[in-house]
Amino acid sequence: MSPIKRALTLILYNSQKGININAAGMANLNNELLVSIVKNAFSAITLLRALTMES
Repeated sequence: MSPIKRALTLILYNSQKGININAAGMANLNNELLVSIVKNAFSAITLLRALTMES
C-alpha cells in the first residue's frame, strides 16, 4: 500500500471517531468545530494569497 493511500485510510478511520479537545479549560473543541476552524483558516489564506498575487 502506498504511503499516501495508507495516510488517507488512517485519516478516514480516525475521522469516524469523535474527538474532544479541551482548549485551555475554556472551550471544548469537537470535530465539527475543528473542521470549521480549518475551513475558515484555509479561506483566509486563499484570500490573502489572491490579494497578494494581484499586486
